[in-house]
Amino acid sequence: MQTKLQELTDKLYQEGLSKGKQEGEELLDKAKQEADVLLQNARKQADAILEETKKQVAEYHSNAMNELKMAAQQSVAKLKISIEELIVAQTLQAPVHQAVSEVGFVKTMIQTALSAFNPQSETPPSLALLLPAAMQKELDDFFKTQIDKKLSANLVVHFDAKQKSGFTISSKEGGYQIRFSDSDFEALFAEYLRPKTKALLFG
Repeated sequence: MQTKLQELTDKLYQEGLSKGKQEGEELLDKAKQEADVLLQNARKQADAILEETKKQVAEYHSNAMNELKMAAQQSVAKLKISIEELIVAQTLQAPVHQAVSEVGFVKTMIQTALSAFNPQSETPPSLALLLPAAMQKELDDFFKTQIDKKLSANLVVHFDAKQKSGFTISSKEGGYQIRFSDSDFEALFAEYLRPKTKALLFG
């Protein structure tokens, strides 16, 4: 009787142990499967994050290179303009200053400028002419003898130390002023020379 009871107990124990072991293995397999799914999902997410990061890095790199290229192009363009302006200024400065300081050139320019105001009209304009004080001695006789009498009747001539070179024509009543200084001539000639200088330097 005791032997049978022992056998029954052993049988139940073995069955329980076997069943527990089987359930344990099933649970372990299920856990492994779930872990594999989680691991695969984590890898997919990591790959997606890595891909997005690579894409953003490539985009940032492309933008940075484009900005750098644009900045370089702008710098080169500014440098070219600076070189053009420097060469044009050095080419013009001395000869223009010399010409505008010469009394003969100033006389010719005054005659040409004043003739544009048509002294033959019935009502010649009332003009004021401002000249460098350093030229007063050479120009006094010029205004007395060579300027049209009809126009000179309405022309007031001033000599001023502040006018360093060239001359300025203005209306006595105000309203307009035309300057003919060395810097004005430089600016005028520079507009002509700059494209030619650019073509000569940079093709």
